[in-house]
Amino acid sequence: MAIDLNLEHLPVPPHKKDFRIGAVGAGFIMRDIQLVAYHNAGFNVVAIASRDPSTARATAELRGIPKVYDTWQELLADPSIEVLDAAVPPGAQTAIIHAALQHKHIRGILAQKPLAMNHAEALAIVEACERAGVRLCVNQNMRYDHSIRALKTAMRRGYLGEPVLGTIEMRAIPHWKPWARDSARLTFMVMSIHHLDCFRFLFGD
Repeated sequence: MAIDLNLEHLPVPPHKKDFRIGAVGAGFIMRDIQLVAYHNAGFNVVAIASRDPSTARATAELRGIPKVYDTWQELLADPSIEVLDAAVPPGAQTAIIHAALQHKHIRGILAQKPLAMNHAEALAIVEACERAGVRLCVNQNMRYDHSIRALKTAMRRGYLGEPVLGTIEMRAIPHWKPWARDSARLTFMVMSIHHLDCFRFLFGD
């Protein structure tokens, strides 16, 4: 069998990149991962807010974000914001998403995993976004990892034959935040959720 080494591991870029993004949260994930990725990909982050306004201001200066708001409520009220990126603990994320849906100028929301602290809250968010006609995406970042995307392509093309068993090992040193450290379901909510989503992507989508 001839093997095409282009395993489609890179995502197809969107046709439009100039949506005005408002970022809520200025911790490690937002400051050093997502804002860097936005910049490298040419996306347009126009505002940021955080629980600590001084942290938001420092992140804005570091990453070249023009507007800083003292509260996330003020950021959501900015009529120029089209897309919300919320990178906050799941216990705080629920209220922010529901509040964002009250602002008609917000057309899309990127949330972090886990979406909420339990299934009922997560389902309520999904249903509320559907009713509002707002696109919701959860940042299941392992699903979009190059290795997983390449594996999906190899499986789809039949390079590996018919799978009969699959395992995923994640060798990482997590940065345990207080909300995660104190969770009764730490492993499942923070780490195992990656494995479950990858298996769904590989075998179910």
